[in-house]
Amino acid sequence: MKIAVAAADRAVFELLEQYLGQQGHELTATEIGPGALEFLRTVRPRLALLHPAGAVEDALELCRAVKSDLVLRDCRTILIWADASPAGIISAYSSGADRVLAYPFRLSDLGAAVAALAGSAGQRAGDG
Repeated sequence: MKIAVAAADRAVFELLEQYLGQQGHELTATEIGPGALEFLRTVRPRLALLHPAGAVEDALELCRAVKSDLVLRDCRTILIWADASPAGIISAYSSGADRVLAYPFRLSDLGAAVAALAGSAGQRAGDG
């Protein structure tokens, strides 16, 4: 599956690329911020993983933009989130995220979320 990672930290992308690449996923990356939405429109991933680090508002806005964009209407989103408080989780889901993984989490939790959303994205897109 084609996955785009929008992250504020290159090390996070490298970890995700290694882990998800071993599962057969194709990953591309961009930084969260100006140009990220256009990058996603060009790449047209089935899943966008958003890891904001210090760019929390930018990540929330990008998630909202993906969810309202006609080109990306079938793109599912996972926010990798530092704020595990109830208010933080609600804020993340309020942006339209399909899944929120709050730190700390296991990579297997990420793998399970990706697998679940891959199945639902395929069904939504009508390809399986």
